[in-house]
Amino acid sequence: MAADTKGAAPRRLLVLAVDGGGHELIQGFLREGELPNFGRLRDEGAFSDGMVTAFPSKTAAAFAMIWTGLPGMDTGVTGNSVLALPPEKHSLLDTRDGFSAEALRADPLWVRAVRSGLRAVVLHTTHTFPLAAALRTLSAEERERLFLLTGYGEVRLAPEALNEQRTPLLARAPVSYPPAEDARFFPFSVGANRFFGMFFDDPANPATGWDSFGVIAEPAAENGPKHPPVLLARVGVGPDAAFSGPIAAWAGGRRVEFGVRAFAVEPPTEGGPARFTVFRSGAGEVTMHPESAWRERLGEPRWPRTIGAAEYASGRLGAPLARNGTGVAESRLVENAAAVADAAMTHLEAAASLPDWDFLALYLPIADEMGHLFYGALDGQLPSHRPSLAAGLRPALAAAFAEVDRVLGRMFSLAEAAGGHLLVISDHGMAGTDRLVHANAALERAGLLAFGGDGAVDLSRTKAMLLTTADGSVAVNRMSRSGGLVPPDEEGQILEAVRAALLGIRADGEPVVSGFLESSGGGVVRPGGDSTGDLFPVLRPGFLFSARPAEEIVMPAAPAGNHGFLPTRRDMLAVLAGWGPRIPPGTQWPRASALEVVPTALDLLGLTPDPELPGRSLLGTAPLVPAAGAAPGTMEDESR
Repeated sequence: MAADTKGAAPRRLLVLAVDGGGHELIQGFLREGELPNFGRLRDEGAFSDGMVTAFPSKTAAAFAMIWTGLPGMDTGVTGNSVLALPPEKHSLLDTRDGFSAEALRADPLWVRAVRSGLRAVVLHTTHTFPLAAALRTLSAEERERLFLLTGYGEVRLAPEALNEQRTPLLARAPVSYPPAEDARFFPFSVGANRFFGMFFDDPANPATGWDSFGVIAEPAAENGPKHPPVLLARVGVGPDAAFSGPIAAWAGGRRVEFGVRAFAVEPPTEGGPARFTVFRSGAGEVTMHPESAWRERLGEPRWPRTIGAAEYASGRLGAPLARNGTGVAESRLVENAAAVADAAMTHLEAAASLPDWDFLALYLPIADEMGHLFYGALDGQLPSHRPSLAAGLRPALAAAFAEVDRVLGRMFSLAEAAGGHLLVISDHGMAGTDRLVHANAALERAGLLAFGGDGAVDLSRTKAMLLTTADGSVAVNRMSRSGGLVPPDEEGQILEAVRAALLGIRADGEPVVSGFLESSGGGVVRPGGDSTGDLFPVLRPGFLFSARPAEEIVMPAAPAGNHGFLPTRRDMLAVLAGWGPRIPPGTQWPRASALEVVPTALDLLGLTPDPELPGRSLLGTAPLVPAAGAAPGTMEDESR
């Protein structure tokens, strides 16, 4: 494949990949006028009537389809986790990371670009780590045209909220800090390194009391250093403060970078301890190729990776609104989201400064993480819905999407300056759930599965199971797989028994499973492949599968946002939108398929189409997926 320049100027393309940027969610915020740059995209460019991605509608599977233009049975990525292969060496309990480049069997868009002589820049997308696997199919010359930066490598440290319960202030100072003799300290660790957080009154700040927070490394000498410690970070405390710059640590033999944010502090009172909340961001190895080009622009880059959803849910950022909080915890979470957006903007600016780039892609996790936390409370169809709680949480979710919109605004500026095009894509929507369906417990009652004493599936007594890959599939434990016991002539019988067991699950007097999909190389959804199961149950809205053992098959759960369901459901539709010289303002693209992203991108880059791809460009040819209102039978039923 070669660039079809014909004397024309280079066609630059930027792609913003929004994890969890559901079509319905964004349309709702647009109706309220809350996303000005998405509004510009709609008015000056093209918006599809939603995009159907992978089944299951999971991030790794959907982006594998988006980046390659191929379904999961061809990419080998059918979920965030996939079955380990070859089957004769791995059991149904053996899985591998679906986000890894090692799992991807087809070339992503950036590899196609550099093979065609273009220069591609890729920031934090799926399937760019480990670096050796991401580069494995490229020649030395092609590698020179590819620039990769990813903070989702093998070393991944979760963020941590530090407070007086987890890390109380020390009664005795471990070091002397002469500029602030009244400083108080607490210890914390990141990877293999130990640090001290320090609250102090900054003499340069006119405010009195503990108005500043610093981080120092643990002294190496037994009796402490003979000179004042060096502050690795120094930030203000309170709502008007900010995150620190990067601080280095080591984990798993790799250098990682993290930042800190001091949200609040109250000195100890007589008879009571100090109270404080400090957030330490996620940390991970940032992998770069070529390293010299990125270090020249970024030094030691930091990628926060996550907004700290688990710390919010634990209450360590403050009491959530769902537990009678005042909204402080939600505001702190929004600040964390802004820090991720800030890091993305920094990396985006560095990427845009690379010479002669043709393709630039950036991935953002913010909307997905916030959606998981809040969308369950916003879904008015759930029995657990509380309108007052929904009203309180909606602004936080809107603020997360506003951060995505802010990054989109900068990408608009870069596209305009380059005279290029902009595509905005997402991987799935978001649906509310408040009940768990323990499918393996149902299979256990049907005599198809057995749990061991440790709660894990006992494969020596199991004929079929809902996989722990969280891809919503049930697999037969066939003899051809390690640990399998079902002979070939009994596989069909086992699948029929699975259908009967799952169709028998009831809630509110109605079946919980509304139907099944089987492996298929055609049609819209195209489930299946050797990295997933054999049968794909379709759940009613509001329910979520669990593979764990349980006393009851259907049990209530805390409201949450989830995905992984049938991708043709309206609430699972993703976003596909475009802007640029070849896209007339106000264009309404029909219902799209993720299989059409690569052909459309190749078209915008001026590359010749690949006739072996199942999708087609949206810039003039008929869409692969019929638009809403098409003849019955052309798409899966959206109402499920």
